[in-house]
Amino acid sequence: MLGGGWHIVIVDNGSCDGSGEKLLQELANDKTTVLINEENLGFARGNNIGCRYIRDNFNAEFITVMNNDILLLEKDFFRKVYQEYEKSQFAVLGPMILTMDGSATQNPCGWETVPNKERMNEVKKEFEKRLYLEQKNLTRVYNLLEKIKNKICFCKIKSVSIKREKNFYERLEDISLHGSFLVFSKKYFEKNDGFDERTFLYMEEDILHLHMYCQRLKMVYTPDIIVLHKEDRATNILFPKENRDKKIFTYKNYINSLVAWEEIYNEYKTQGKIQ
Repeated sequence: MLGGGWHIVIVDNGSCDGSGEKLLQELANDKTTVLINEENLGFARGNNIGCRYIRDNFNAEFITVMNNDILLLEKDFFRKVYQEYEKSQFAVLGPMILTMDGSATQNPCGWETVPNKERMNEVKKEFEKRLYLEQKNLTRVYNLLEKIKNKICFCKIKSVSIKREKNFYERLEDISLHGSFLVFSKKYFEKNDGFDERTFLYMEEDILHLHMYCQRLKMVYTPDIIVLHKEDRATNILFPKENRDKKIFTYKNYINSLVAWEEIYNEYKTQGKIQ
């Protein structure tokens, strides 16, 4: 690695299946540390365990946080990170993310440069509606009615507007980055201890973007670095099949995270950091 060495920290986030202990026996050495959480602390708190360990024990120039379902495809990863930092002095860096279907559309996960409270309120209302329908077991009826309504509306449409295609092959700044793979520089930790811990799962990217915007720190998306994401391993382990329990779990956590986003937004608004 340019400028020094590297160290891998694996955080077993309350898997409770013995995998953490197995990793501890097989992988722990002078280049790899395995940390085992007794319970699932969620995305933010779980990752912060690893970040704090690194900051307490190493003088790291960068900390890369990645899911266990990510494959790093770059042989020249470290050099590219250093080059981008020299160019932009980023606080957070995100790569192009390929998925198993061959697409590269996960990153950026949001295209707005300014946090949008109105849009977040609309998203929250949508998840509240989905949660209500799922809890009352009315989702199928609602979807059927929507299909009928859309078919009627389609018959009335004379022209269809074409949605502008997003350019995932262009380097971009100050937009929301996908949380499955993030590179943090020292600039980030000058103002932050880690991820905001007011969420358990979901919306971490939007909250991170909100903090970076209000703290005037730079987020950069670069397609020069590529990773492969095998998607949704965390919730699939909790809920192996797509069922009502998984949907209700997802909707509840999205709503809780949207409440946290609004709370943070209002804090910055009070401080005069959002107009």
